[in-house]
Amino acid sequence: MKAGASWEQFGAARGTSADHARHDYREWADGQHWLSGQYEGRFGMSDAEHAEAVARAADPDPGEGGLDDVERAAAAVRPYLQDGPLAPDAEPSPGFVHSMIARAAAAVAQANAAIRCLIILAHVISAAETPIRAGPGPKTRKRYLLVACTSLLTYYFLGDRSMATFTAFVLPDMGGTVLVHDRYQNYDAIPGLLHQLCTQHILRDLDDAAQTYPHAHWPAAITRALQGLIHAANTARAQGLPAIPGDTAAPLIHAFKHGVLVGLSQIPCVPGRKQEPCRDLLECLRDRHGRGAPCGGQAGARTAHRGRPCRRGRQG
Repeated sequence: MKAGASWEQFGAARGTSADHARHDYREWADGQHWLSGQYEGRFGMSDAEHAEAVARAADPDPGEGGLDDVERAAAAVRPYLQDGPLAPDAEPSPGFVHSMIARAAAAVAQANAAIRCLIILAHVISAAETPIRAGPGPKTRKRYLLVACTSLLTYYFLGDRSMATFTAFVLPDMGGTVLVHDRYQNYDAIPGLLHQLCTQHILRDLDDAAQTYPHAHWPAAITRALQGLIHAANTARAQGLPAIPGDTAAPLIHAFKHGVLVGLSQIPCVPGRKQEPCRDLLECLRDRHGRGAPCGGQAGARTAHRGRPCRRGRQG
């Protein structure tokens, strides 16, 4: 624009209208200005640069009639308000989307801080991490979205699956909290928490084990026992009981442990080499809190309890 190009030319180069291009440019400039404030001027636009960009987006091109604020806003959002699917040329640009993410983050910063405080005070938290594409670039450029939630609140944190991200997350501040999570090893590395495996993840892994070993009986046996315990826990909770009655829990726990032992006997430990699929799952169910060395010494310790599905070639 500084070189004298018109908004029509700028829009045509991007495959959109002049008003749409003007709107996207303003949103991008707002996002850059927000970054400058967050990182003390090391990134983004200064106040003066932002003011210049805003003025550039608002000024009409030479010989073009000006639009007032209402008309300009209407022209910017009109493509998104059509009935039915969006027209191909009405899709928001990546720059527009990412600038809106930055503005949205700034808008909810105080609420996010309040949610973090309430999550820290909760007695039981569910935690998970999931891959997400963040920022422009190839689809292979991804990060991980960490989540800590209750039935009412959810706290998000963007990072990766490294221990540094898990340490920067809310988990280290929740001493004494019951943390429900999958078998990924970084959760267990956070001290001061009471760890509980997510039964939904276990059931999914057991279903995968049943497909990996279609002639084995132990995946179905463990699944039935675990589902029975879940049902009994829900029934006890509905009745206001503090725990599952012993005569109900005992046979289910016995069946669960027996299924795990049968599975371990059929998938023996092979020291010094990569273990067969599902060995790490069975070891985790047998030794949830790490009592007893993982199979294979140090080599086994590096691969134990990572929460991988059993079947070869599947992604966790």
